[in-house]
Parts: sequence; C-alpha cells; structure tokens
Amino acid sequence: MKLVRLFLLFILINVSLIANERDIAKLNDGVKLEKLFFSLIEEDHFGYTLFGDKPVSLGGAFVRTPWQNFIELGQASELFWDCWKCWENYKKNLKFTNYIFVIEEDVINNSDQSYLLKSIYFINKKELKKTIINHLDFFETILQKKVDPDIFIADIEKGKNSFSESINNNQALLGLCLGYGKQNSILFTIKDFILKEDALGGFYKPKKLQRISSLGFKADLDSDETKLLKKKYEKWQGNLSAIYANGNFFEVSLKQLLAE
Repeated sequence: MKLVRLFLLFILINVSLIANERDIAKLNDGVKLEKLFFSLIEEDHFGYTLFGDKPVSLGGAFVRTPWQNFIELGQASELFWDCWKCWENYKKNLKFTNYIFVIEEDVINNSDQSYLLKSIYFINKKELKKTIINHLDFFETILQKKVDPDIFIADIEKGKNSFSESINNNQALLGLCLGYGKQNSILFTIKDFILKEDALGGFYKPKKLQRISSLGFKADLDSDETKLLKKKYEKWQGNLSAIYANGNFFEVSLKQLLAE
C-alpha cells in the first residue's frame, strides 16, 4: 500500500510539473510582466517602497518549488521566476535613478532535501539614505564602523556588497530598513529573552475593500512608534489602492520606476 501511495505521489508531482511547464509556455511577455508585478505589489508590498517612504521591500521564491507546494496546489515557483526572467530581459536597457533590485541566494535545508531560495530586495535609494542618516549611530554601532550613506548604497548598487552583507545580516537593521520601526526591530531580535514572545503583536489591517494589502509584521502595538506607523501605512494602503485601482500593475509601476 505504501508503494502505491508513493507511486501516486510521483505521478501527481510529474503531472503538476508538466502542467506548470504548459502554463509558462502559454503566457506572453505582457501577461508575465503583469503577473510578476501583481505579485510583487500585492503580496510583497513593493508598492510601499515604490511610491511611499518604506526604504526596502523583500520578496522572492524557491527556484524550484518544493514538492509539498505541488500537493497543496500552491503557485509554482518556476512560473514566478520565468516571469522574473522576462522582466530581467525587459529592463536591460532601462535606467532606474531612484531604485535598485538586488537578488540574493540561500540554500534552505528541509529534512533530507535542500532548496535554493532567491530573495529580491527592492530598494528606494532616497528613503534608505534618509533612514541611514536618521539612525546613523544605530548603523555604526551594529556594524562597528563609520558609515557613509552614499557609499553604503553605491556599494550595493554596484554589486560590491549584497544587501545582507551590507547590514551584516543583522535582523534589527533589516527590520528598520523594511520600515518596521527601530523599537519594533530591536524587540523582535530579543523576543526570546523578554518575558514572553507574544509581547509583540501582529501589525496587520484586513484588506476589506482596499485594492492593496496591508503590511504585516510583529510590533509593540501600544508604542507611540507603532501607532505612527499604523497611521502612515493605513494612509499609504489607501493611496496605493487608488493608484492601482484599475489594475495595470506593470504599466503603473514601470512609470514610477522610470521617474527621475
């Protein structure tokens, strides 16, 4: 019976792979680009960085979807990266003055399997510079060196350092750059050492009639910092919902990416 189940599982995975390859082949470039930017804006919150003051947004997917995702009928990672490849080809001759896309790779080990995960860091250079300037002592204390905001960003843009390397893989700096607030980011890194982990609540507003989803992260919901963030991001959720009200995620995003 066990062999039968394994055989059925093997068939299901292969059928999913074949179906996914057919799905990719059916999509033209315009559809792929629209699908990609819908995912980046709606699921990974890139719009808050593209139009707002969120310094960095983070997205990504496995290079090859783990077999569990096929069983759960999740969106195949191959389709995502095929759409991304289309975008890479499209943007070769484009110049983005204010924004940087950075790809980083990590190997994720799951029981006896290893999967390659690619992360996409989307950076608003102006807002990241403001964040570094406003929290320069925090950056320099953690990185244990002097930080020049312009050089910091230029080294990432030139590929001299990855984004993760630039912040020394520090979770507090990552949270700050992702727009979660300094206090929240510090608390998240020490949550295992404070009284209880649930001292940090979930920062999230239900979508309701909004076109764009709310940000979601762990936060001290009673702090003044979080209350200000809540007010700001609720406003931006409404603004972005209006900006993308008619869809056209790729067209609208590209126009902003090319803005001086």
